[in-house]
Amino acid sequence: MCSYMCRYVALNTLLRVVHADYNAVQRHRSTIVDCLRDPDISIKRSVCYFVLVLLLTFSPEVLTLGRLSFLPSVGW
Repeated sequence: MCSYMCRYVALNTLLRVVHADYNAVQRHRSTIVDCLRDPDISIKRSVCYFVLVLLLTFSPEVLTLGRLSFLPSVGW
């Protein structure tokens, strides 16, 4: 349960700071990618939303289409 809550809080925190400090997000990129493998669907959806915010905020070059291969697993 702690792992789930920690990841959920971390993703929401990164989502709040992405506009102010993009480098902070870059430092945690591997953790974000690891969240894609989390079995909990709500974590995967949070990552999906986070990725979409990144893509809309910055250039699409920030993430590759390979990173978006998880979309079917969250029902999108």
